[in-house]
Amino acid sequence: MNTYEITYLSRTSGEPVLSKVIIKTKALVNILKADIDQDRGVMVINIIGTPEDARRVVQEFKKHDNVKIREIQRKISVNRDTCIDCGACIGLCPTNALNFDSKAKLEIFEDKCIQCKACVRACPMKALSIEE
Repeated sequence: MNTYEITYLSRTSGEPVLSKVIIKTKALVNILKADIDQDRGVMVINIIGTPEDARRVVQEFKKHDNVKIREIQRKISVNRDTCIDCGACIGLCPTNALNFDSKAKLEIFEDKCIQCKACVRACPMKALSIEE
């Protein structure tokens, strides 16, 4: 899957950690989500390539003391007992990870989920959850 959450701590603000990692590893990286200010930052990235490419990028990030990286394993789940397939979650999803199938039932594409939690907050039945 090669999707990771990177947390930058305050002492790294201003240091181009991501740029350094990309240059050193020659990796292709998509930034899926970023929330960064002068005190802290969280970014979700997708590393394009093989598992070995991802391993190299992760190892390079780990060389920076004030940066934490973790793989995003399982992303989103729906409780079918409480979901009413209303679609309140679909329109808010920035990556189209949620949609209706041909029977108008909620369909989840976990590989597209970036854990922004917009769908979880929007669900009137509290049927969606994101495992962290």
